[in-house]
Amino acid sequence: MSSKSRRKGARGEHEIVKILTEAGIDAEKISRSGYDGLDVETLGRQAEVRRRETVPTTFYNWLEENEDSEFLFVRRSRKPWLVVMEVEDFIKLVHELSGMKIEEPGREAI
Repeated sequence: MSSKSRRKGARGEHEIVKILTEAGIDAEKISRSGYDGLDVETLGRQAEVRRRETVPTTFYNWLEENEDSEFLFVRRSRKPWLVVMEVEDFIKLVHELSGMKIEEPGREAI
């Protein structure tokens, strides 16, 4: 992997950690330089972070087809199911499941 790719990946990891922590969700970057393991720890789980130009636009299109759809279940043949959702919807789901009150601009606390 080129140093440019590593820097891009590290920026993505920092960006996700910042988004989550600003939303009140504990998150920490756990990958280190030269380490090819998992990237971020949050909610007692470890996660990969991928920032790529080749993310299938189909995922975005399917999510945008119905504005009420908050996540997408998708799988390839003989592969496990995946869940795809926007990070804002992920944050909202975490808050709802944990019983946290969240405020959205222009709306009362949920």
